[in-house]
Amino acid sequence: MFKSFAGLMLVFLSFNTWAESVTIEDAWIREAPPTATVMAAYMHIHNRLKENVSLLSVDCDQYDTIEIHKTVMEGELASMVKIEALEVPAGEHVDLKPGGLHIMLIGVKKRPVAGDEVKLTLKFSDDSQQDVMAKVKKVTGKMPMHQHHEHHH
Repeated sequence: MFKSFAGLMLVFLSFNTWAESVTIEDAWIREAPPTATVMAAYMHIHNRLKENVSLLSVDCDQYDTIEIHKTVMEGELASMVKIEALEVPAGEHVDLKPGGLHIMLIGVKKRPVAGDEVKLTLKFSDDSQQDVMAKVKKVTGKMPMHQHHEHHH
């Protein structure tokens, strides 16, 4: 009886930890043309914590620099602006998607192609970090024209 109770408690505690954490879903990277030096990653970030948490940085050894960006419309031109942190309110989620918030992958060292997976390490304000495997996808269709601001190499 004690063994089953201990096992049940372990399952409950594991679930409770997962239920009160930040989770990442549907991470993906848009495949870029062979000459591109910049790519973008997208995902859904769910904050199941009781307090706000912010995504502070992203690491990946396949890129020189990684920045968190938001898209700002100036007339008909979409500009990408670097932000220092992406806040995810307690109990809510933030979607990183084309034309909105995204992770800019700058200085491609080894260009991934459709079907590849790229490991991204996300670092949060609560000192947690998560490794996420982002699937590279070929996306057809026209993207809005973007102008990059504040890219200093």
